[in-house]
This record gives sequence, C-alpha cells and structure tokens, in this order.
Amino acid sequence: MRYILPLLPAAFLITSLTLLIASPNLTAGESTSSPTSSSRSSHNASNNYNSHIDPKSSPGSDELPKKQEERPPSPARSNVYTSTTEGSPAPFALVQLFTSEGCSSCPPADALLQQLADNAKKKNRPLYPLSFHVDYWDHLGWKDPFSSHNFSELQRQYARAWNASTVYTPQMIVNGMNGFVGSNQRLANRQIKVALTTMPNFQISLTAQTNPKNSDKTLVSFKIMPLPNYDPESYRLNLLIASAEDAITTKVEAGENAGKSLPHCAVVRTYNTIPFSEQHLDGELVINLPNDAKPINTNIVAYIQDPRTLGILGASHIPFPIEQDPDQSSTD
Repeated sequence: MRYILPLLPAAFLITSLTLLIASPNLTAGESTSSPTSSSRSSHNASNNYNSHIDPKSSPGSDELPKKQEERPPSPARSNVYTSTTEGSPAPFALVQLFTSEGCSSCPPADALLQQLADNAKKKNRPLYPLSFHVDYWDHLGWKDPFSSHNFSELQRQYARAWNASTVYTPQMIVNGMNGFVGSNQRLANRQIKVALTTMPNFQISLTAQTNPKNSDKTLVSFKIMPLPNYDPESYRLNLLIASAEDAITTKVEAGENAGKSLPHCAVVRTYNTIPFSEQHLDGELVINLPNDAKPINTNIVAYIQDPRTLGILGASHIPFPIEQDPDQSSTD
C-alpha cells in the first residue's frame, strides 16, 4: 500500500528567490506472520456378517526487495485461515473402509465406522477413519455420488498384496494389515487394539492454509520425521494425503438401498499420492475440495505407506482450516 505525505511548501525570501520544498513518497511493506500452533485458527486481528463380492474383480493390472521497517500486517495477509499439528510419535490406528451406497450390506459397516470414530474421540485416541466409496456396484441401479474407480483400484492393490482372488464390500482394513468384513465389530476392535500398541516409523507434521478469497484451494505443507525404529532400507515409500468429510447423508432412490437415507462419516473427497525418499522429507500440495464439500466437516489425513506390503508406517491429521471465533481454542 502506498502512502502520500502532504506537500509542505515553505517559502524563504532570500534576495527575491522562492524555494519550494516537497516531501517524497513513502512506501509501506507488508510483514508476514507465521502460523499458530492451534489446530484451527483464523489469522484475523478427515462369523455371520454379510458382504458383497465383486464378480469381475480378480486382481489385475491401475531481484529481492530491500528489508523495510516492520509494520502491522496487512488485512489481505491476516485473513489466511490456518490449521496445524506437529504430529506425534505415538501409536495410531488408520481405519480404511471400502463401501458403496449401492451395496445392501454396507450400511451396518458405515454405522460401525462412525461408532469407532465417536468412541475414539471420547477417549482421545488417535484413530483416523477413511471411507473409500468404490464404483463396481454403480451398475446395480444407483450410482454412488462419492464413488471413484481409483478407490476400487486401491482396494485391488490390497487384494494383490495378499494374493486374494476377489474384492468385496464392506471391507475394513486397519493400518494396512489384514482385511475383514467391515461390519465385524469384534475384529475391528481387536485390530485397532493391536494398532494402538504398535510404534510408528514416522512422525508427520502438517500445516494447511486457506485464503477465503480463494477458498477452493488449500495449501498443505508436510514434514516427515523418521523415528528411532525406522528402517533406512525401507525406502521408497509413499505419502498419501486425503480430505475426508463427515456428517453426510444421502437419500438413495434406486438400487439395493432404495428408499433409505444413508449417513456417512469420513468420506474421502480428495486423495493424492506423493512418493518420497530420504532426501525429500518435506513438501507441499494444493488440495481442491469439491464444490459440494463442507470444509467445516472436513479433516485432512496424511499417512505413509510401504507400496510393497501396504503397511501404514505413520499417520497424522488436522481439521480443515476455517474461520473460527478468536475466543475459541482447539487442539489436535
């Protein structure tokens, strides 16, 4: 922003000469402030159980400015919303559910995923749910609005890693290990208990920033920190970053769940894979949420996966950056 000082003429009479003295323009520079460490902030002063097997799903081949005097931050910069976490070296449970609105066996598994997430929140346990909606049931009369062929292929990667001949829904997988029928609460609790006693190999620090003037784009910065039990021979690995939306309800009008209103949690809306190596442990990514997604209900989940075994070696999450009441405070 540019400021103009008033013109200050001064007439001095020296043997009939008049001198006009004018002051020059002054330019004010903007100062930047670093993100706060709060979870979300506004800088403004993610047995007998039914399952469906996909009949066609055999695993197959998917000049620098001068430094200026420090001045108050400009309004444009101070309106960036930030969410951040340093991550944690503690055990975690990443719970993936492969599901579909076109599958009549899936609603109980969707409900179980919500229950697991609610219980973990009450007990302050690091459980990160992700609901991947597959597309191979879209031909049964109802096209799942959240389905993606990429998610079907992701599930088939697990099948190939485990030498399984088919994929099915609902399927739940904890920390990339053994899969099981997604509505089986007993097995879910058992696998989560194991996960929460297994030390991770990596800690993931995350920061997300959104400018409300360009709210469809969110910049996510990450830093990966190897932990003591990390095996240097395990490279190369992948960093996966997903945005997952809660509190979604769909009224299904056709197919096996016709007439039902199906509630969902942690529905994956964006999904990105970033290969990394020991020489590249930090970076950034721009996330573009779909227009119908609600940022206030969305979390960003990042996890590290071994592409050979598909085991999850570290995970972290942050709420999507939104404007908050400055009197409120929250933690990761």
